[in-house]
Amino acid sequence: MIWLKFFSKLLKALQSGNSPKQLSAGFVLGMFLGMTPFLSLFSFIIIIITIILNVNISMFILGSLIFGIIGYIIDPLFHHFGYFLLIDVPALESLWIICTNTPLLSLLRFNNTTNLGSIVTSFTFSIPVYFATIFLVKKYRTRFGEKVNKLKITKIIKGSKLYSIYQKITLVG
Repeated sequence: MIWLKFFSKLLKALQSGNSPKQLSAGFVLGMFLGMTPFLSLFSFIIIIITIILNVNISMFILGSLIFGIIGYIIDPLFHHFGYFLLIDVPALESLWIICTNTPLLSLLRFNNTTNLGSIVTSFTFSIPVYFATIFLVKKYRTRFGEKVNKLKITKIIKGSKLYSIYQKITLVG
């Protein structure tokens, strides 16, 4: 039943007055959380940024789920990329020494190959994913929004008792 609630929140977010930039920012922050190791200071920072900024939480969760699966699949590539950055690029050696010897930066574990590879990859793809998500949200709103509302599954979800209770709670709160 929780997936129905999430699905309805996601559809509501896509059709709401939230700007595509807010939705996209939530998705990108979810990408960061999903692609990087979860039990790290970096993940904690991403969660704090998500709470502070005015981004859509449903898109954040969707991004975390999608990129969590992708991150799990390409985890060995993160390791190889991180190893390349740590060992095979001599120009970055002084940067890694500074990161390791600075107390706060050392907590970000840039000396871990998988962690470093996933963080750098996330930053590399953040701008393209941000603009692609804005484009897709706009396309969804102009082309598919009404069609999705007419689907049987959408009508079933909106007609369910759970959805009506959820609507009453959100209107009161």
